[in-house]
Amino acid sequence: MSGSPILILGGGAAGLAAARRLSAAGVDSVILESRSRLGGRIVTDRFSTGELCDGGPEFLHGSSPLFDEILQEAGIRSDTMPDRHLVREGNELVETRFGGEWETIFGRLNDYDGPDLSFAEFLRQFCEDVPADARRMATEYVEGFNAADQELISIRWLRSSEQSVGVDEQGIRRLQGGYDQVVAALEKSASRSQIELETDITHVSSEPGTGVRVTATRSGGPRTYEGRCAIATFPIGVLQAGVLRFVPDSVRRSDAIRGFRMGEIIKAVLLFREPFWRDTLAELGGFLHVPGRTFMTWWPLGESRVLTGWSGGPRAGAISRMSTEEIRQVALDDLAEGFGLPAAEIASHLVEDWVYNWCQDPWALGAYSYATVGHAEAHAPLQAPGPGGLFWAGEATDATFPATVAGAIHSGDRAARQALEWLSSQGAPRT
Repeated sequence: MSGSPILILGGGAAGLAAARRLSAAGVDSVILESRSRLGGRIVTDRFSTGELCDGGPEFLHGSSPLFDEILQEAGIRSDTMPDRHLVREGNELVETRFGGEWETIFGRLNDYDGPDLSFAEFLRQFCEDVPADARRMATEYVEGFNAADQELISIRWLRSSEQSVGVDEQGIRRLQGGYDQVVAALEKSASRSQIELETDITHVSSEPGTGVRVTATRSGGPRTYEGRCAIATFPIGVLQAGVLRFVPDSVRRSDAIRGFRMGEIIKAVLLFREPFWRDTLAELGGFLHVPGRTFMTWWPLGESRVLTGWSGGPRAGAISRMSTEEIRQVALDDLAEGFGLPAAEIASHLVEDWVYNWCQDPWALGAYSYATVGHAEAHAPLQAPGPGGLFWAGEATDATFPATVAGAIHSGDRAARQALEWLSSQGAPRT
């Protein structure tokens, strides 16, 4: 086994970041990825007219030195979006002080030092005096931005997440040219990695002293891969589905995994014949909110003809089993409500669309994770090395930038460093 590579189980941001670190250390690795492409939940498509479409991550959250280093090395630039929030009042779109309302509630959340509660319970117990509209907006933010069920999400986890990945001094940033540039940059830096796509892992054995053995199916047949150690980057939704078997199993790790939920997200990215919204508002910037609707938040892609609709949390879950055509219609109806226009008129402008239903994606089973009440530290057991040289990465395992691409990248880099240290402790050569 001394000459075997390190196995990286998953070719998303975490797996590629691990491969980047290992390659820089001169260590060979094999990336096993179920999809037919790298990137995991990062996906950028193009409309037939050339406009890009980010179906997964789109924004940069917080300030991550490692992520910024990767972007700088690759020459990837970002734009800052206006931090404006608009809602319809009567026949007009007006700007709302969303941030101010959230800051009032978040201030109380920061001061709270009692037992862990769900966000909904926190509002009931400590925010009854806050205006109903402010509580509603805060709830829609938690269920939308965090893709969470307000009755389940831990306020201790939420507080930590907001402190880490809320809007920083750099504002709301979006990458120029698509998020798939990040995947390309990471793949380029993983120069010592062999990549195996369309490889469905079913069994991971990491008995101490034997190395790691992975059983998978590829090209319709069984395959076995052996490595000195392995880095597992499976999404929480996949781990909770029970489709993977680990030997030996870890009760502590299994309990930690059960402490998470996968956030539910559906994105509808719509290309229109012309940017009709400019007739309603000369310079629409920032975010359009449609309170009470399924697709509660919309934003334009710069000066293009593209609008993106976002549905998060239980509202996304409620429509997740609809057909793509039905989801598109829900999105159009909600957009029409937001602009105060007939749905048929909105639909008449539509040229193409992409609908990304992450709830039903078989390789993720959700968008990103959040911790439930009593499990705010569930990431900790997943940061600890497992038996026999099995290490864990993925956005759920990162406490600094939870539920983000930055967190996934940090976790992959951390797991790779753990693997290198473990190899040294075993007296094994790195190459």
